Amino acid sequence: PLPNNAGNGFNNYLNTAPQLTNQRDDELKINHNVNSKIRLLGEWLDERQTLQSASMLSAPAGAGSPFPNNYEQDVTRNQMGQIQSTIILSPSMVNTFGIAANVYVLDLNIEGIDYDSQVPGFNPQLPFSGYLSNRLPLVSISQGWSSAGIPGARPLTHASHLDDMVTEDWGWLHGKHYIQAGINIMRDTTRQNNTSGPTNGQWSFTGQSTGNAMADFLLGDGATFSQQNAQIRAYIHGMIISPYVEDRIQLTKKLTVTVGTRISHMPLPHPQTGIPIFLTSAYSLAQAPIVNNDGTITPTANYNPANGIVFSGENGVPNNFENTHNWYWSPSVGFAWDIRGNGRTSVRGGYGLAYTRIMNNQDCSFSCPSNPPLVKSVNLINQTFPNASGTRQSVPTIATTDPNVQASQIDTYSLSVEHEFADNWSLSVAGAGSLGRHLVNSVGQWNYNQPLPYGQYDFNPIINSGTVFTYLYGRYLGYGPVNAITSATNSNWQALEVSLRHSVGQHLFLSAAYTWSHSLTNGVATENVFNLNEYHGNSSQNVPQSFSTTLIWSIPWLEHAQGWKGMVLGGWKYSDVTTVRTGFSLTPGLS
Repeated sequence: PLPNNAGNGFNNYLNTAPQLTNQRDDELKINHNVNSKIRLLGEWLDERQTLQSASMLSAPAGAGSPFPNNYEQDVTRNQMGQIQSTIILSPSMVNTFGIAANVYVLDLNIEGIDYDSQVPGFNPQLPFSGYLSNRLPLVSISQGWSSAGIPGARPLTHASHLDDMVTEDWGWLHGKHYIQAGINIMRDTTRQNNTSGPTNGQWSFTGQSTGNAMADFLLGDGATFSQQNAQIRAYIHGMIISPYVEDRIQLTKKLTVTVGTRISHMPLPHPQTGIPIFLTSAYSLAQAPIVNNDGTITPTANYNPANGIVFSGENGVPNNFENTHNWYWSPSVGFAWDIRGNGRTSVRGGYGLAYTRIMNNQDCSFSCPSNPPLVKSVNLINQTFPNASGTRQSVPTIATTDPNVQASQIDTYSLSVEHEFADNWSLSVAGAGSLGRHLVNSVGQWNYNQPLPYGQYDFNPIINSGTVFTYLYGRYLGYGPVNAITSATNSNWQALEVSLRHSVGQHLFLSAAYTWSHSLTNGVATENVFNLNEYHGNSSQNVPQSFSTTLIWSIPWLEHAQGWKGMVLGGWKYSDVTTVRTGFSLTPGLS
């Protein structure tokens, strides 16, 4: 579009197209008491939402264009249903059984000028003419210009996520014991196209020819071009089976102890058979090509384009790539001690170990389908826009999962002392902490092909010369980034928590709380993936100090007024929450 904001000496364009969100929820819920001991519950929720963006700029994987020539329109169709029965087996025993399912279906659509045929005279000639290759290419122009075109991840049709769950929970109050036991079974199924690579082609213009990126674009002097020939639709299945038992014991009138455990079977989710994954143990340097100074490769007599690639479910490779860590044990223990037996002074403490596995976030079921040889890709340099041709292929990017990846582990513990003074004053002092182990790296996937540290440095200075030169010194010649999903990050959070509460009569409540805490992690940077402890430091969630106060005043005037005065002027409250805290820790860097 032409500039529409020429004021203040600028020749700018303002996008005034609105972003629209429409949502409708329908819910049906039925409770039925079969008799005094059996209760049934049925519930169904249907949610439909349409989100229309003003441009491709606001899309999560958008092109970065601020213009409404093309824009995104997302549609979600979500449904949830459950049936649950509660049976009173005896005055001291209750059983609950439930079956539930929820499905999330997402369409990420593009509208406007989206295809080559919509631009008169635009007929690009590309190496591949496969799925959705007739979309406008994504064009990136450096030196401050916005991108244009259609990103490889759009459109995304019918990305679905289905969870089916069965739960069984039983409780029994027996003397000084309250025993709970049960089992949770969840099956997860995800279906989604892999959109990590552009089938329509992606161009970059950097100014390498003229010194000006826009001039390079107008002349058609592309710096790089990349394209893949297909998108693979992944079918990913996961299962969690988790029985548990817990006993809360009233040891004495003053002391209660709770002990429990959970055992979880949580193997990695698995895609369909035949998905390629890169294994470092299967890579052979003898099968590597020659990597040239410009980042292209020259095949040798022994060159294997699938060097290091194995396939899920074939030749002894598990369907889920890794079958070492499947079972997890989660114990927990806690106590509550009423020191004097008068309910005014208490000591509480506890420890719990828990595991979590985020489906499709701890494996490469989505990214690995784009690996060679299942999907062919080209990365070319010095191409003439809009036609790309040639055989000088640069090193490809591949995906993998760390062979030792496992479910994330969280240890939590706390010890608190609370005392209620006269006149409704209550003081609590607590120490708390959590340890995170085997966390999925929060700053992105790790590049296993980065050069090893050199000399006195904790990195290889060659990477300062540019990305191309990095792969002349990588461990896996013939490949660019080897992006691995790992679970090697750890975290540590400790806190001292002090709170003071006071209820002043019926109408006024005051509270104040202070927290000192420190959050550390080794996942704040990945300059050297071979030694994470070099980067152990404050996490981005680290807030050393926080102080807050709360005031709630129930205004007494006209509190019991009748008629219109009671409706309009009675029952009002004034509340205030004030928080003063230090800022979050930052990790500065240069790119």
